[in-house]
Amino acid sequence: MASQIPKSGKIIPLNIVMTYPVCWNRYSILRDFVQNFYDSVGANQWNSKFKYHYDIKKRQLTMYIDDVEFSYEWLLHIGASTKTSNSAQYAGYFGEGFKIASLCALRDCSWNVEMHSGDWKLKVITQEQTIDHQIVNMLAYHVRKIQNNRGRKLILSSMHPCDYETFQTVLESFYYPENPMFGDKIWESKYGAVYKRSKKPIHKGLPYVSDYGRKGAVFCAYQMLGTNPFDLIVCLHHYKKEDRERKGLYSFDVVSIFHKLSYLSPPFFDT
Repeated sequence: MASQIPKSGKIIPLNIVMTYPVCWNRYSILRDFVQNFYDSVGANQWNSKFKYHYDIKKRQLTMYIDDVEFSYEWLLHIGASTKTSNSAQYAGYFGEGFKIASLCALRDCSWNVEMHSGDWKLKVITQEQTIDHQIVNMLAYHVRKIQNNRGRKLILSSMHPCDYETFQTVLESFYYPENPMFGDKIWESKYGAVYKRSKKPIHKGLPYVSDYGRKGAVFCAYQMLGTNPFDLIVCLHHYKKEDRERKGLYSFDVVSIFHKLSYLSPPFFDT
């Protein structure tokens, strides 16, 4: 831990006004929170390390992972990432995503947000600051020192029961072999994968391409971003969106992804 936390805790302003014009829906907020856990363990261990590591009770959702700690300072800076060794592999960056997700959760959803890891506990709060002689409400963290608990925990409280269904939908938006939408594996490598579709319908809350409906799914950089017109799950692991604001895929993006995978994968049938 680079910074010493006094016993009474400390308030860290984030220089983000609460009226900052960004609006994420509940799905996007929860996906970003889950993303921070997913990036810590990866696709192959996701099912074993996270599937049963969350609790939903009394309007509170708790997510946790054992034996994975990090410094709260990663949550202070835009673009900072604890995943420097494999940053090209996963999509999340702690600093930016966590702050914007927290802003929207607190301001738009009225959720309380707390994060614990190691010997610290962080609560997302607001703080009044003076800018050009005007009082402005800003996003801030209240960080306190706690007894060291190995692992990481995120607590979202004051949630509505319908938010839990959104959370379950978010879990299906991540790439992992045990995802209930996945059927038999056809091909997989470090570059991507192709699976048959299971009989489980694609949830209406997941992103889809209107031209293709909800028959097959397309995963890019380990997240579901759209659909395809076949009974297939196609996954392009190394993928970078050119437009960061665009959350889903267009039909021409799907065609391009199939084209890239055709070069990466071996022929499935002899001719």
